Amino acid sequence: ALLAGILCLGPLIAVADPYCFQNFDSLSNTPYNIAGLNGSNRIYSGWELTNGWIPNNRASNSPPYAFWMNQITAATQTNNPWLTTPDLTNGAGTVRFYCRSSNTNPATPNVFSIQYSTNAGASWIIGDTYTNTITSSWTYAFCVIDTYTNTYVRLRKTGVASGQYLGIDDFEVSLPLSYVVITNTTFNPNPPETDLT
Repeated sequence: ALLAGILCLGPLIAVADPYCFQNFDSLSNTPYNIAGLNGSNRIYSGWELTNGWIPNNRASNSPPYAFWMNQITAATQTNNPWLTTPDLTNGAGTVRFYCRSSNTNPATPNVFSIQYSTNAGASWIIGDTYTNTITSSWTYAFCVIDTYTNTYVRLRKTGVASGQYLGIDDFEVSLPLSYVVITNTTFNPNPPETDLT
């Protein structure tokens, strides 16, 4: 999904209440810094925040705070920043969030993906990939997953972009669509017979 100048939809339209939500405003010790470019992380109430910080001097979509992911250089690419939800025991429906870049250089865009795991992080499936260089406003984006078992969802920076930081705010996951199984179906009344002779 290309976000640069496309998915700027303004305020999030009200939908069913998310059952997993994080705006980074009430985490313990907010604001805080996750130091360095070497994969440092912190976990609060099951949320894992890696290689970034919640500063008091950067923009947020819903003040006062947002999570800002560090740049990725060739030397630090193995420690890409990510944000991971707690274990979503009822599955995951639609992921919605706002993002913003720190500079507009088209040569170093923020490239990141929504990923999910149904095996406790042993492997990850990419739901969608995004590119963003918008600095003047927060961009709304979403990804439909619809899993029906224990699921972890993460947003992970994937592209090398020296000097380019990525802000994430108002990250939410809804319940999946209702999953209905219908068995033992019959026609009533039975369909009429057709004589083809």
